[in-house]
Amino acid sequence: MRPTAGSKVLVTVLCCAFAALLGCEDRTAEERGEDYAEERLGFAQGAAGELEKRGKALGKTTGKGLGDLVRGVGGGVTDAVRPQVQVQPGRGVAEGGITIGRAAEGEATDTARSVEVHLTFARTFSGRLSLVALAGDQEVARGELPESVSEAADSAKSLLFLFPPSTRLSSVERYRLDVAPPKEVSVHAGAAGVSVSQLTESAQGISVYVTFAQRFRGGLELRAFDGQGAEIGRSEPSEQLNRAPDSAEFMTFTFDARARLDRAVRYEMRKR
Repeated sequence: MRPTAGSKVLVTVLCCAFAALLGCEDRTAEERGEDYAEERLGFAQGAAGELEKRGKALGKTTGKGLGDLVRGVGGGVTDAVRPQVQVQPGRGVAEGGITIGRAAEGEATDTARSVEVHLTFARTFSGRLSLVALAGDQEVARGELPESVSEAADSAKSLLFLFPPSTRLSSVERYRLDVAPPKEVSVHAGAAGVSVSQLTESAQGISVYVTFAQRFRGGLELRAFDGQGAEIGRSEPSEQLNRAPDSAEFMTFTFDARARLDRAVRYEMRKR
């Protein structure tokens, strides 16, 4: 019995149905790849155009075009959501053996804006880094790290610099990475026989190495001063101490969270 035209159609429909169930199709792997790339490229182009239109945050403030948005077949989505930014080396970066890699805006929260920067360290580095946001030659804001950086030679790390939540990163044209000079720490004349060194900043507070040349009784506190010599904060006082002559220890001092220690250039220890 010869197959009719209707039976041929039925067979074709059934074959297509089985092919769909089995995940098969007539397109070659190359054709499917081309269609996938076309779909992702179209999405990235649309995202880039829309984001540039709304506030021009991509095209004009970061100096990045569509070529930076579309990284590979699927990378355009990530870069459209987290636009790349331009970071140039500033004070102490070359001397510190630091190389700046890829940088992009981080996720915005109610408490901070952020920029993530990937850095490589050619030699051992220990110090403080800050990221200065610039519009023209004017400083818009300064992004800080919660603690000092300590990296071994031939290492790499991505660091998240935090800016105040009111900072409009869309108005920033470029950023400058600076190595901050070491902060000074001294002892007030009222704390006779006490000396300090090895100041370290961290999220837990300000740590210093304290030596007692003679017997010491009483409490200690740190006071922070800005570049103009104005006091910007006092730590919580330590417990009452009773230290023997020629003794030493690391001590950590905590400040009120509202104290702008990022502006501090000098600390002074006083007896309480």
